[in-house]
Amino acid sequence: MELVYRYGGDLLWAISLGIMANISLVAFRRIPPGTPTPAPWGFGGAQGSRTPRLLAVTFTPVVAFLVSVGLLYVAWTHAGADSQAVLIFGARALVASLFALVHVTHLRGALTVLEAEGKLRS
Repeated sequence: MELVYRYGGDLLWAISLGIMANISLVAFRRIPPGTPTPAPWGFGGAQGSRTPRLLAVTFTPVVAFLVSVGLLYVAWTHAGADSQAVLIFGARALVASLFALVHVTHLRGALTVLEAEGKLRS
C-alpha cells in the first residue's frame, strides 16, 4: 500500500507541475517581449516590483519543482508504517495544490494589471 501513496504523490506533483507549465506558457505568449511583469513574490499587483517576463512566469514552477524533488526524496527514503506514508502523501498533495493555486493567483493578478495598462497581446 505504501507504493500506492508514493506513486500517487508523484502523480499529483506531475499534474500540478503540468498545470503550472501550461498556465506559464499561455501567460508568456500573452506578454510581449521586454514588458516588465509584476513579480511572483509581490501580490500587490501594480504596487509590487517588476521583473522580466521569463522570470515572472517561471519562478513559481521552478521553486515548486525543487520542493517536489525534496519531498520525493523524503517519500522514498522514509519507508515505514502505512500511517507515515499517508501523512507524507497528504503533505505532498497539499503542497502541490498550494503551489498551483499560488501560481494561478499570481499570474491572474499579473495579467489583470498588464491588461489594465494595455500591455497584453490578444
